[in-house]
Amino acid sequence: MRIAITLLLACLSATAQAVWGFGANAFTESSPKPSAFAFYATEIDHANEIFSVSEIDFIPVGLNPVRIQTSPRTGVAKHFRRFGTIDTFLLVDGGVATNGTNTSGAAGGGFAAHVPIKNSSWGAVLGYRAVTTAIGGTTHLIQIGFGRRSQ
Repeated sequence: MRIAITLLLACLSATAQAVWGFGANAFTESSPKPSAFAFYATEIDHANEIFSVSEIDFIPVGLNPVRIQTSPRTGVAKHFRRFGTIDTFLLVDGGVATNGTNTSGAAGGGFAAHVPIKNSSWGAVLGYRAVTTAIGGTTHLIQIGFGRRSQ
């Protein structure tokens, strides 16, 4: 986790428009249900509002013994629509997944929204993500967290 946060902070750019955040996933198919995520997105095409996205999920895939699947992925996000001050994004990504004994490819897709707190760049990050791996199958994640969008 420390490595992921260090890499996340090292990637932050002061000049490009960026969105980053972290939070908890409501993982509907597992018990225990909570899991975590972190992401960083930087704008790569200003005219079309396309972002390069890096993210990592920490998902429980077993109880006896307890195993955590980590899934770092990279991909693209498209700014979809703005509803007042709320920005919505569509995204698709790919990468790897591992639980310590098995490693496989991972693919994901979904949408996210940044809901600013008053007039600040900080806000709530809400989203839905479907992630498919050979280790855990297809998982559906409801994401709730905090993030910041630079302007």
